[in-house]
Amino acid sequence: MKETIMTIATFFALQLINVILNTLKALIMAKTDNRHSSAIINAITFGFYVAVVQQIGSLPLTYTIPVTMITNIIGVYVSYAIMAKVKKDNLWKVEIYSKTRMESIVNELYEYTIPFVQITPQVVTAYVYTQSESHEVSRIIKDHGAKYNITEITKRF
Repeated sequence: MKETIMTIATFFALQLINVILNTLKALIMAKTDNRHSSAIINAITFGFYVAVVQQIGSLPLTYTIPVTMITNIIGVYVSYAIMAKVKKDNLWKVEIYSKTRMESIVNELYEYTIPFVQITPQVVTAYVYTQSESHEVSRIIKDHGAKYNITEITKRF
């Protein structure tokens, strides 16, 4: 019995790490166009998967299925938390449109020192660098019922 518990615990740990690695791999490969990074993370995940497969063979399905389901739920959330912690702030261009509330929107952008350019009396383009600025702009847009378009600026000189 003690050996079975240790085998299940080992499988749980390995499977959790496997899920985290594979989720990170998917996120990294989707967000980057770097073949070198993709090759390395792919080699690590497939190499680690060998250990998981060996553990699966030593346990009945009545243990492996629930453990796999639980580790997938936990692992995906952990992976997204890791990606949020290491995520760099990017430059976002937020085009805001409002027929009637633009003066209030402009005043709030000034108040929070968010850089912007007023294109027309109804259109403002704000440039958002940090996540805290993103939250403020999002709140301003919602509070004023404005329409918007968001573009990530990925290329810089």
